[in-house]
Amino acid sequence: MECVCLTQETLSNYHPSEISEWVKQLLLIQHELLWTTKLKLPENTVGFSVTSEQREILETSGFLVGKMAMKYLQELLEEVQTSIIFIVEPMESKIYGYAILTSPAKYKDILNDLHLASALDKKQWNDIINNPNIRYITQMGIINDARRTGLGTFLIEKCKTLYSDGLLAGMMLEPLENKASYKFFTSRRNGFSCVGYFDLQAMIYSGNTFPPTKTTVVIWKTDG
Repeated sequence: MECVCLTQETLSNYHPSEISEWVKQLLLIQHELLWTTKLKLPENTVGFSVTSEQREILETSGFLVGKMAMKYLQELLEEVQTSIIFIVEPMESKIYGYAILTSPAKYKDILNDLHLASALDKKQWNDIINNPNIRYITQMGIINDARRTGLGTFLIEKCKTLYSDGLLAGMMLEPLENKASYKFFTSRRNGFSCVGYFDLQAMIYSGNTFPPTKTTVVIWKTDG
């Protein structure tokens, strides 16, 4: 297994057909990790009304909320501070996992209103989200067959190596709590800690309507 990091600068190092195949596989992984797929619901399901049994499935396995279109991913790669890291099996040209990282500044309007729940003060938090060398993990996924094999931590370690100033990540807290993802990031191995949470109003994303949500933000920094 090896990691390939696609950025605006490295795109020319790979054949367009190779990149296209990686992105297609990313979208397949994304689809299998969507909360609607896990519950065998239509992708355009409105809201998060689930049974207690369905809630337990999502909370214990982790889930993604929204999918990204091919065009959107291509547009992301045109941004200077965006990167997509793939876990690739070279002999098979198969993708086992991915992480999409962007500048925190991309979400500055949201992150500025973060309700801090840590020792950080507002000035320290502003310094973090304005640091051009820190990245926000917008989305991350490992294929179902390879989950709990250490590949997730392998991917996080690659992210830390590339962006040693710090990493941020978010996971839903309400109305569905992504307990599995929070446990993964804040485990001793991965070393993230909770910094706070933000609220989002109802919105339309990728053609789907979502109710108001609350998201927990975690942080990893080399200086703790």
